[in-house]
Amino acid sequence: MRTPGKSCSCGQNRKAPPACWPDTPAVRRSSASWSPAGPSPSAPRAAHSARPYRALSAPLTASSRRATRWPPSPGFRTSLWQAAKEGLERGPVLVQVARAGYAPSLVCETCREPARCGNCQGPLALAGTSALPQCRWCSTPAPDWKCSHCGGSRLRKGATGVLRTAEELGRAFPGKTVITSSGDQVKAQVGEAKALVVATVGAEPVATGGYAAALLLDGDSLLRRETLRAGEDTVRRWFNAAALVRPAPDGGLVVVTAADTAATGALLRWDPAGYAQRELSLRMELQLPPAVRIASVTGPRAAVEHYTDAVEAGLGSAGITVRTAGPAPVVLTAPASGRRSAEDVRTLLFFPYGQAAAVVRVLRVTRAASAAKRTVEPVQLRLDGVDVL
Repeated sequence: MRTPGKSCSCGQNRKAPPACWPDTPAVRRSSASWSPAGPSPSAPRAAHSARPYRALSAPLTASSRRATRWPPSPGFRTSLWQAAKEGLERGPVLVQVARAGYAPSLVCETCREPARCGNCQGPLALAGTSALPQCRWCSTPAPDWKCSHCGGSRLRKGATGVLRTAEELGRAFPGKTVITSSGDQVKAQVGEAKALVVATVGAEPVATGGYAAALLLDGDSLLRRETLRAGEDTVRRWFNAAALVRPAPDGGLVVVTAADTAATGALLRWDPAGYAQRELSLRMELQLPPAVRIASVTGPRAAVEHYTDAVEAGLGSAGITVRTAGPAPVVLTAPASGRRSAEDVRTLLFFPYGQAAAVVRVLRVTRAASAAKRTVEPVQLRLDGVDVL
């Protein structure tokens, strides 16, 4: 077995798999896509669209609700549409999207500011083609919406959901069956019939005999999520979907649309371990989880500050210093209802694994002592919460 970083007889480096290795793919660059074969006979062929998919987002007027031609972008016509067309000749085609619903996000046509509900400041969305805009939080309709920034009254779709994507695919491929799987209508399995299966991430049904092709849309939206684990979660979801596609010798093809070279490169090379190693090295350099452990303290500001001061004093007596961040508001924009969570703040404590036992002991003892005295309000203590960062 060759080791990473070593060169083979052709003089090429292992980090860029050469074509002379029988167990690795030859990566070719075309004008429209990357087209490598899988690294093993059981992996599908992966391709990278040169131009990401952009959904049609015309103003929501009566004229814009007419039947429109699909796909709207040249990037989709050249790579994604061709992949879907060829895949439908061999079997079912999976289309992975990031969002459920029809148009889960609306923006002002004039200034592109997100459209907000006048009642609770929640985001506005569309449930269907002829539906009125309504709030996703309180379900209040907004037929006479006005932009608070520029005074505009015309709305534009800021994001496309699974239902809108299925509608556009039905127009692009007339006569073909379109199946959706999302929300509370998740399908576990589909047959071998030639059909377009549009599913949100995590709701992809298993196809009998495997999918002929898979189109992974909204990659940039998944990667731009404000969470530390956005990259690894996106790559994991891509590989989960790609695993449902037939092997490359049987014509299996996966097309991904995203601009991030590290994430798409892992899929093109079929190298999830390499991507995980890269992420871990970056986390170790920045001292972020999982390279270190993390504790989050949430509650009213006075209680959080009192608790963290007591913890730092207890750790200082033991000669231990931890890195802290905060306190910062848990909810940056308080809703109109004035819920208690909008007043809460959070402080993060980072500490190495070697000091974890001593730090956790102080955290628990301090919390128990604070609860017994009842001098301040209680705080919530969480260790290694995956949704904190």
